[in-house]
Amino acid sequence: MPFGSASAYPMTPEQREQARLRAVEGEIQDQANAGLLGACVGLFCFLGVIGGPIAMYRANKALRLIRDNGVGAHHAGKAKAALALGGLSILTFVAALGVIIFIGARSR
Repeated sequence: MPFGSASAYPMTPEQREQARLRAVEGEIQDQANAGLLGACVGLFCFLGVIGGPIAMYRANKALRLIRDNGVGAHHAGKAKAALALGGLSILTFVAALGVIIFIGARSR
């Protein structure tokens, strides 16, 4: 039987549900990782205006998937860290922008 072809034995409803939950858990992991990556880019590359919102969106999506499906709870810590670091990267960007504006206005 070639790879990817239909199985001779159809999946039971329990197997289908398990497959769906595995796919959802993979999506949760991907969202949490992407959120953490966006937060790190925003924080360490001073691109908080870009990385921060991306991190917060992805982290909230991962947490919502965890809440709605009841799987992937072990990724919640990573998603919460991404949410906090995303907010911190936005605040850092705004503070740095304020300092730059303050110094520029003071030098005139």
